Amino acid sequence: MELVYLYIEKYKNIEKQGFNFSPKFRCEYNPENKNLTIEKKDNNLENFFGNNINITAIVGENGSGKSSILEAILKVIEQDETEQIKVILVFKKINNEIKYTSTIIELDIKTDIEKGTLPDNTVFADYDFIDNNLSCYFINYGTFALDKSLIVNLILAEYGRHNKIDFLELSTFMYIPTKIEIKLKDLNLMLEENISFIASDKERKLAKQIYKSISDSYHQFLFICYIRSNKTFNSDILDNKDKLLEECKENKGYINNNIYWKYFISFTVEKIFNIQDLTDEQKNIWITKNGFPHFFDFDLIDKKDRRYNNLSQGEKHLFAILLNLHFLGGNPNPIFLLDEPDNSLHPNWQKALINEIYLLFKNRKTNIHLILTSHSPFILSDLPKENVIFLEQYKQDDDEVQNSSQQVGNCKNVTNSKELQTFGQNIHTLLSDSFFMKDGLMGDFAKSKIEKIKKCYDKVKPLKKDDDKTSFIQKYKNKKINFKQTQKIIGEPYLKVAVQNWLDEIEIILYGKDKALDNKIKELQELQKELENAKS
Repeated sequence: MELVYLYIEKYKNIEKQGFNFSPKFRCEYNPENKNLTIEKKDNNLENFFGNNINITAIVGENGSGKSSILEAILKVIEQDETEQIKVILVFKKINNEIKYTSTIIELDIKTDIEKGTLPDNTVFADYDFIDNNLSCYFINYGTFALDKSLIVNLILAEYGRHNKIDFLELSTFMYIPTKIEIKLKDLNLMLEENISFIASDKERKLAKQIYKSISDSYHQFLFICYIRSNKTFNSDILDNKDKLLEECKENKGYINNNIYWKYFISFTVEKIFNIQDLTDEQKNIWITKNGFPHFFDFDLIDKKDRRYNNLSQGEKHLFAILLNLHFLGGNPNPIFLLDEPDNSLHPNWQKALINEIYLLFKNRKTNIHLILTSHSPFILSDLPKENVIFLEQYKQDDDEVQNSSQQVGNCKNVTNSKELQTFGQNIHTLLSDSFFMKDGLMGDFAKSKIEKIKKCYDKVKPLKKDDDKTSFIQKYKNKKINFKQTQKIIGEPYLKVAVQNWLDEIEIILYGKDKALDNKIKELQELQKELENAKS
């Protein structure tokens, strides 16, 4: 399935705005006459990423509505009725039929497009806007590390089907886990961790006493299992140790004797296994949710002996994105909504991300549509302008509100007004134009330091020859050292020369040409001494 168009009547900071997601079509909804039109575009960009891939980026200032668009899409797909959201969604099905669905039930929409229902098996890898994780699939790829046991679940599932993972061989990153290290956690720490969930102080103390009275680790383990599954206790059971241990044994049917403890639990105090060599029984005990993954620490190791736990945050982030897309991309109707997936990635990997996704899916039969928000010019330079939605913050003034029947929120779709071709564009132009950086590309702190020099120059420049300059000279003396230091470390050559010219002219105006020249000679002499001292 491919998302073609979204019209939002009202959601958060978005009001009466339409967004085209496909370079193949142009849709428009007119709320005045209720007409929804769609036309096929004649251009050379059809199948630009291949006949099974569409990638759409949403860019704009913070607060312009990027994440709100993704939220709105998700709410429609999941039929979330907790919040009334009025939208029209146009989509293309696998058989290339164009359909629309709408939650604006009171409007009689006029259109040649047939109304339809979204496929039940549409898969959304949705970014959770609160918890920074992929909530539907339990994979955290945001600012936190992935849950290792869940990664292992996915990897082992894939090994079970194909005996290998080769998808990341396409990747610049190339982190392909082949081994898994399993460590049994300290049982005393596990007891403390699980006993904290018991509500009653009396029961907590009693449980600790019983645990300490158990001499063998197997029954200690069973006792912790029992506590984990039973947050409240019958005091009679807790007072009867033998009866309690019998309850524990029956609590987990397939680990009801010492053989399992000996071969699957105590055996893995610390051990490294080849992933493909693990048996189903081993996976059931160590890995799956029905087993005991919470009793173990896991680490993944690749052919180069790189451990997952030792990867940088950016490496974990990239691994998670590619792994997630790989597994979920096997579904028949995947649409991926990713909110700033480039966060925490080095610019080199930001440059590589779109190409990695393309390589991941180019030979698959599955049709995918990836919709992402981004602040990265590197990602934007990989996409044609037709695949980009540009947003801008906008607020109507009082006159506009009075004279307009169509008041809008502060999200404005300005895509049609953008002439800039993004594909292959240099990042400086993209930053200044596509990301609405109207105040330049210099850091605000550096800019403020340089602007102080310019303001001083602007105040001194109008002074005449006969003006009293005493107060100006004193103020300049107090700032001179700082101004000179700032000029000295400016990295941009043209700006460095310009600032030096301001400082030279300030001195000429305040002291006269002769004294300014003497000061310049003294500075050059001091600089020469510094160079000589540095050589020696």
